[in-house]
Amino acid sequence: MTQTFYLSMIQALTEFLPVSSTAHLIALSKLGGFRAPGRLIEVALHMATLAVVLVYFRKDVMEGFQGLKMLFKGKIAQGLHRWFMIAGATIPVVIAGYFYNRYMGRGLRSLEVMGWASIFFGALLFLVDRVSPTGKRFESMTYKDAFIVGLLQVIALIPGASRSGTTLIAARLLGYERRSAARFSFLLSIPVVI
Repeated sequence: MTQTFYLSMIQALTEFLPVSSTAHLIALSKLGGFRAPGRLIEVALHMATLAVVLVYFRKDVMEGFQGLKMLFKGKIAQGLHRWFMIAGATIPVVIAGYFYNRYMGRGLRSLEVMGWASIFFGALLFLVDRVSPTGKRFESMTYKDAFIVGLLQVIALIPGASRSGTTLIAARLLGYERRSAARFSFLLSIPVVI
């Protein structure tokens, strides 16, 4: 029970930051002498995260459902376009994740790999955020930009590389303002967590 409490706290503190929550869970387990969190614990922790994202972005989620409803009436609404972009941006990580799990499994989950990946991607995010042009908003995102962000999300399969961090890097490189990049990153987490 104590282990689950600590893991839950780490998940809650790190999931909404551009750091790898999974790497922190693994590091806590290794450094704290806990047994590695099993798939059930990891899934339960991520489901809690998903619930928070769904509640916080409920307006966007409802717009997607409204857009789907309008589609059945023969109309395409803006909310549906956003969810099509999210679906398209999710395809690369689903395909790469399948092959990663099938052929690499948990092989890269060493503290060294996670540590170096965390340092590298943290520094990269800092640099990109400082020098990238800003001006594009989430409402004007194109399918191409969404897919590019989705491609970079694949890098987050490396333990220590944050999913939100890699998507923020991609969106900022494409010129999206911080708020828009973060919004898309969190909405993009919904299908990935599911």
